[in-house]
Amino acid sequence: MLEQIGEIEEMGIHEIRLHFTIEDTEETKRVIRIYADAFWRGQKTLTAAEVFADFTRGHYKRGIK
Repeated sequence: MLEQIGEIEEMGIHEIRLHFTIEDTEETKRVIRIYADAFWRGQKTLTAAEVFADFTRGHYKRGIK
């Protein structure tokens, strides 16, 4: 979702949910920090593929409402 920040903001979405399953405490903190920097602080970040070895975009753009 890091690559879709502009699109998400244009849709008027003000909240996103990150779902953690197998991440340990340090990895969870790292992910939250990256998303906070990108979404809240407006800092340019790398793409998700560059930051994370394994990730999904959940239901985004899968037609789930």
